[in-house]
Amino acid sequence: MSTAQAERKARPSRWFFASIAGLSLFFPTMAFSANVGTLTPVCSGCHGPDGISSNSTVPTIAGQAYTLIEDNLLAFRDQQRACGETELLQGEAATLVSAMRSVVATLENQDIAALAEFYERQVFVPARQPFDPSLAAKGARIHQQSNCELCHSKGGRESNSMAAILAGQWTPYLERSLLRIRAGERMGPKVMNEAIRQMSDGDIDALLNYSASRRD
Repeated sequence: MSTAQAERKARPSRWFFASIAGLSLFFPTMAFSANVGTLTPVCSGCHGPDGISSNSTVPTIAGQAYTLIEDNLLAFRDQQRACGETELLQGEAATLVSAMRSVVATLENQDIAALAEFYERQVFVPARQPFDPSLAAKGARIHQQSNCELCHSKGGRESNSMAAILAGQWTPYLERSLLRIRAGERMGPKVMNEAIRQMSDGDIDALLNYSASRRD
């Protein structure tokens, strides 16, 4: 079993239940305005202070591109992003996504723009997680051969337009995302979808180890 798979099977933490309890105080009745000081404490309940997640099922959003954050929030709000209850989205992950959709449903366009601007300005902090050096080396080759570098440049360190930072992102979150794309349950750019659908479990595991190794 890979490191990411082992982490994915871990029991939900006390942090998880505390964060969900905190979020329940905010939705569905709370109406927001474009005030980052009001908005970010809600986001921090899952994504961590300044968007730096300490939960391996939740992505770090600090430092991600404005357009990427804005488009994802709009897709969640307008229910254009599939969030079905599949075997790849169960338990803690499913609950967190459901909570996010409830919160984002209250946001106006100016709220979403304010959040995207705030989190783009924050500094991405790579997660400290174990990795296998030999698998990481294989992942580096796959990253190049599958043309991931075309969008996720500098080995996944940069976020631009619709490409997220992958280097140092939580691998359980990345694994779930990659498996859902491969299964056709989540859609990204066509070229990325096609590349991921050709990947074996071993290829994906290697990419996850490569991402986990990128700590600088």
